[in-house]
Amino acid sequence: MKRLLCLFTVLLANQLYSAEEPAAYLPLDEEVRDASSNTHAFLDPYKTLTYSPGVVGMAANFKGKNLIRTPNKSKLNFSDNLTIGGWIKLPESSEGDSIAYGIFRRWEHEHGQFSIEIAGKKNTGGRMIAFLSTDGAKLIHLNSPVQVVPNEWFYVVFVYRKESNKAELYVEPRSSTELNPPAELQLEAPLHHAEVAEFVIGHGMGSHFYSGLIDEVVVFEKALERKDIGLLFLQGKNGKSALAKP
Repeated sequence: MKRLLCLFTVLLANQLYSAEEPAAYLPLDEEVRDASSNTHAFLDPYKTLTYSPGVVGMAANFKGKNLIRTPNKSKLNFSDNLTIGGWIKLPESSEGDSIAYGIFRRWEHEHGQFSIEIAGKKNTGGRMIAFLSTDGAKLIHLNSPVQVVPNEWFYVVFVYRKESNKAELYVEPRSSTELNPPAELQLEAPLHHAEVAEFVIGHGMGSHFYSGLIDEVVVFEKALERKDIGLLFLQGKNGKSALAKP
C-alpha cells in the first residue's frame, strides 16, 4: 500500500509538471529545433548562425544579420494568453555606437502584435522595451527600468494576460538570487492578434537585427505566474534546462 501511495505521488507530480511544459522550447544547442513534445517547425533562413557557450549547454550567436523564425503557417497560438522568455547576453562593442536590437517579435507592417527590443549604447548596454499594439499599427511602449549591460546574462520574459489586458516584462540578471517583479502595463484593449505575422527570434521591427547570444527560448500558450517564471529563472541560472524537473 505504501509503495502504491509513493508511486501515485510521483505520477501526480509528473502530471502537474508536464502541465507546465512549454508550447515550444528551443535549447539552441548547436541546432534550431523545438525540443518540446510539440516539435513545432523553426527555420534558420540565412544559415549563418554560430554557437557559443550558453547558460545551459550552447547558445545561438547572432551577429546582426541572422534570425530564427516560424514558417508562414505555424501552429503556435498567439491569440490568447502568452508567455515568451529566453536568456540574452550582449557583446562588448566599440564605445558610443547606438544599439536597437530585436529579441522576439510578431510584427509585419500593419499587422503588429509585439516586438521585444533593447535600445541603448553598445559600450554600456541598454533597456528592454516591449512595443505592443492593440490595433496592429499604433505603438504602445512598456519599458523596463533594468539596465542590460554587456557580458552578463539576463533573463527576459514577456507575459500577456488576455483576461485583464495586462502586459508584463521581466528583465533579470543571472547574478540575482531571485526573480524581481516585472514592469507592467494595463492595456485599454486586447493585444492585436497578427494573423499573418511570423514569430521571429533575433530581429525586431525594421532593420533591428540582434547582436549577441540567445539561449533557452520558451513559448507558453498561457500566462505564467511569477512563481513559475521564477522557477525557470532559477533553473537557467543554475545551468538546468527549461524542461528539467524541479
